[in-house]
Amino acid sequence: MIDSVYSRVLCERCGIFDFKQQAGMHGFLDSVVRNQNMDPERAIEYCVQRWEEYLVAVPDLQWSWGSAYTFFMSGRWDHSDSWPWKERRDYGPDPTVGMYRPGSIQ
Repeated sequence: MIDSVYSRVLCERCGIFDFKQQAGMHGFLDSVVRNQNMDPERAIEYCVQRWEEYLVAVPDLQWSWGSAYTFFMSGRWDHSDSWPWKERRDYGPDPTVGMYRPGSIQ
């Protein structure tokens, strides 16, 4: 288990001030350290970077998680391809182009 000072630093950097949420973030950060095989300082930097990337992306999302706590607890914090983008991101040619759709031919 990591020292609670590390989770406190992460919470302060991401704007999480609720004590119950800080307790949840302690477990979250501990799992990041274990699962990503990172030291706590690197894990904090990584999480803060993802939070900042998310904040930049918010205008391009259909909806947002709102708080940093909700963002991290969503499980999607580390997978921007699963964020609710407004527009389809370019993953290559549209596989439905040229397909028959009922009602599309008049």
